Amino acid sequence: MKPRIDILRDGSEILKPIMNKHGFSFSIDGEGSSSGGNFAFGSWIKKDRKLEYHFRFSLGLVEYSLSTKTIEHEFFLWALSGEKHKAKYPGSSEDPLDGFRRLLDDLNQFCAVFLTGSDLELTYAIRKAEDLKDYWEALSPLKKMEVSVNSENMAVITCPKCNTPKSVDMSKYIAIDGLIRFTTSCKCGHSWNATLDKRDKLRKKTNLSGSYTILTPGKEGLKGVMNILDISRSGLKTKINRMRLKVKDHDFSLEAGKSTFDYKIQASSDDLDVDDIILVEFQLDNVKRSRISRKAVIRWVNLPYIGVEFTSKPILDSDLGYYMMSK
Repeated sequence: MKPRIDILRDGSEILKPIMNKHGFSFSIDGEGSSSGGNFAFGSWIKKDRKLEYHFRFSLGLVEYSLSTKTIEHEFFLWALSGEKHKAKYPGSSEDPLDGFRRLLDDLNQFCAVFLTGSDLELTYAIRKAEDLKDYWEALSPLKKMEVSVNSENMAVITCPKCNTPKSVDMSKYIAIDGLIRFTTSCKCGHSWNATLDKRDKLRKKTNLSGSYTILTPGKEGLKGVMNILDISRSGLKTKINRMRLKVKDHDFSLEAGKSTFDYKIQASSDDLDVDDIILVEFQLDNVKRSRISRKAVIRWVNLPYIGVEFTSKPILDSDLGYYMMSK
């Protein structure tokens, strides 16, 4: 292997176009040695913002900073994407530069708030990441051993002894549904039993009031009320109020900075069909009383119940993901 500092320099060249584009400058900050071996580290800096990373045998520690606030890549990407294992970094490869390529993908896809966002937006994102980190660190070792898989059939598993994350290819389990238990190990020498949960639709039972607006052409604008019976990261099971009635519609606009009220006719659930696109809105019963607004497609109808799947996941909304993990 080339000297660590040379690989660090080569890897930083991969990130150079996007970082220079947004006004960041790179410096190699030093080299060191520990029980894990020799390492080199460097950082990209723009005013009070810093992206720092270390290289030993692969790209290791990656941290984002704003002034005195610092958060690891794992939790920062969790806050930005709303999913624990959405990040492509660290990945799994024998190529020492692959971690830099994966980090570049994450920067391009999720990290606009770090590259171009305001200090207020970045502070908000770091606070969300800190909350998620506190939540994760409070989990029992057994809970941390649970594994989930991303769309590339890769899982990021965190060692319960040294807290080092590693990526594992889970393709061989792709045809198996349910819970899978397997043994894995870390570079620190620790081995442990992990649980892969292939039930992507883990649901949390709820009883939340909400509303929907039909967006399907020809029916757009029709509204209705619903109860949210259970929630997953990918969708909802709801119970629809089938009666037509007048309700007072409250529209709050952050840009306008004011509220407006109007009376509108609610839609009957008889107007809902499979593959209709709707906007669902509801408030969580968490401490923050977080308001969720998502576009969704109707996957099944069994009146008065319907099941919907979210069509997208907003980048700076981890409220729903955090709520799913709470008791």
